[in-house]
Amino acid sequence: MKILFVTAVFELGKDGVADYTHLLAKECQRLGHTCSVIAINDKFVEGESVQTCVDGNLVLRIASSLDNQGKRGVARAFYKKINPEWVSVQMVSYGFNVRGFVFGLGALLRDFISKDAKIQVMFHELWIGMAIEAGLRERVYGVVQKYSMLGFIKKLKPIILHVGNDVYYSALAQEGLNSSYLPVFSNIPVEKQPDFGWVLKELNIPASKRDEYVVLLFFGTIHPLWDVGLVLNKIIGSVVGKNVLFLSVGSQGYGASIWEEAKVKFQNKAKFVKLGFLDTKRISEVISFSDIGLCTNPRSLLGKSGTTMSMIEHGLPVIITREDYQYKFELTNVEIEFPNIFDWHSFDARLIVSNEGCFGGGLGQVAKKILEELEQCK
Repeated sequence: MKILFVTAVFELGKDGVADYTHLLAKECQRLGHTCSVIAINDKFVEGESVQTCVDGNLVLRIASSLDNQGKRGVARAFYKKINPEWVSVQMVSYGFNVRGFVFGLGALLRDFISKDAKIQVMFHELWIGMAIEAGLRERVYGVVQKYSMLGFIKKLKPIILHVGNDVYYSALAQEGLNSSYLPVFSNIPVEKQPDFGWVLKELNIPASKRDEYVVLLFFGTIHPLWDVGLVLNKIIGSVVGKNVLFLSVGSQGYGASIWEEAKVKFQNKAKFVKLGFLDTKRISEVISFSDIGLCTNPRSLLGKSGTTMSMIEHGLPVIITREDYQYKFELTNVEIEFPNIFDWHSFDARLIVSNEGCFGGGLGQVAKKILEELEQCK
């Protein structure tokens, strides 16, 4: 099959959906399919557009600064050259609009996608404000996002809708839309022979002293509503006879201020080290080096987090550090349940033992699942 992946941006190492799309296209190509990518709103592109080849796949990156008419012209020429059978839209609403409003996006894509091409959409995001606890601003934004997203679906007319968690599956069902579950895979391949020497150096820990520390890892964005005091008091209090070290890798996003607040609040009880952006090899080594992973998403939205899935697939015990939401609709359970997930209020650090092996669906399994579903619709 010839498959075109459409995403917002394609800046690898800086955008989770870009990394997801890159790895999925690469794996589908390895399985014998011809893949290409259009990033239709790439804020990292200078000029109007850039065409490259990444791991054998043609990639067109169109600048976010280009108007829709310009985007259509560039996208049409690229589309005509590759003539795909399937178009896979990796939907992350905030990648297309800063407020997550996707009015006109369906029309833009439909304008260059041929009528005989089949369309599949993977929802990495849907709309906010679904939780009963959501504030007024979030609910208002959510209504507008929902209205625009339903219009996007109606205009695009996709054959297959995929979601990565129970909430999105149930929310679409409320709107009379059928979707199927597609697990999110890790964006970070497991390094088989990790080198911990550089990690110890960065943390200023002698190798002989490693066992004196419990290392807890934040990978990626820290949720801005995360309750620092309540959760970290519980975690630090459960560690007996060892030093506590909190480690941050990747972009903390809007939660950067939360990290700084925690450093001040617990400076006499724990050590905080921020490593920032690293290449995938080093991220894998940091995950394998750590003792416990920390997730600041609620359990019901675990399936939207590629960073959490990376920790799960590395066999790292992961603590959910947020209370779960209550929703306005009943949740249908479609997600995989993993054995190395713990809730913050019920875990005990003294009893957690790091597991070995991959617990996630894995890139290979996810690629095979999506390809089988596309084949069935030919």
